[in-house]
Order: sequence, then C-alpha cells, then structure tokens
Amino acid sequence: MIKGLPWPLRFGNVNVLETIYDEDVIKTAILSILCTFQGERVMRPTVGTDAYGLLFENADAVVMEAAVRNSVINAIRRSDARIILTAVDVTVQDETVTIFVEYEWNNKVDDVSVTYKRSIAV
Repeated sequence: MIKGLPWPLRFGNVNVLETIYDEDVIKTAILSILCTFQGERVMRPTVGTDAYGLLFENADAVVMEAAVRNSVINAIRRSDARIILTAVDVTVQDETVTIFVEYEWNNKVDDVSVTYKRSIAV
C-alpha cells in the first residue's frame, strides 16, 4: 500500500491534511505532472510537462496533438517510474485541448483526463 497527499491539498474532518492511498496516489501523481510546468519546481526541474505552453503555438490540430502527446508521455516517464502508460490521447477542438491518460498500476487499468482552454481573457 502506498500513502500520499491529495492534489490540491485538502483538510479532513479534524483540520488535519487528508491522506489518500494506492490508486488515488497514482492518479494524483499524474494530475500533478500534467498541471506542473517543466522547470517550475526549483529542486526538481525535470518534473512536469511543457504541454500548456504548446497550446499557444501556431500549429494545426494534428501537429499540436502530436506535440502535446509526446510531451505528456515523456514527462510521465521521466517523473514517475511507478506509472505504466497504456494510452495517451490528445484531442484539440476549437479552443479546448483534452489530454486523456490511460495507465496500469497494480495490475489494474485506470484513466485520468485534463482539459485546457486555449483562449486568453482580455
């Protein structure tokens, strides 16, 4: 059994940080990697992905999907050896980019997805 903290951090019933276990730890690790800019963590600069920065590149949907997909695969493999990727799909639709990650952990297959909006508020 592995034990960890949720992301984002949450407090439980008695104002103590909530604890998560097993599958939730792995899912949280993936979400943390996807939502961390590469270089953002001072002591661990290789953790994270540059996927968000790629969203604003001037590229068509096919090129963007491939670039974001490669960035996500490399970031997860580089950042957490416990995660076995089985599929990574990226869908670009208008101003929305959805990243779907399917992974295997402890002989179980699960998935997580993140959606980014490409528009910039003015």
